[in-house]
Amino acid sequence: MRLVHEFQKRLGFRLKECYPLIILDVYSRFLLFYKGLSRTKTYDTKKEFETCFREYGLPNTIKTDNGVPFVEGLGIFLLFI
Repeated sequence: MRLVHEFQKRLGFRLKECYPLIILDVYSRFLLFYKGLSRTKTYDTKKEFETCFREYGLPNTIKTDNGVPFVEGLGIFLLFI
């Protein structure tokens, strides 16, 4: 399994910000996870990745958009090593 992750552009809904977190398998194009988050911090994103990994297992590779959760501090994926 090879995952692609991306935070889409910020969406505004009734004065609340929503950052859609999208995780899909590149080969099957199967949508594994989709959730609107209120912020893009590493802690929040890590919780959602853990949920996805518990259900589908760890992927062989992960491709990201190099957003805040992946470059902030140690980055989210060092937490899974």
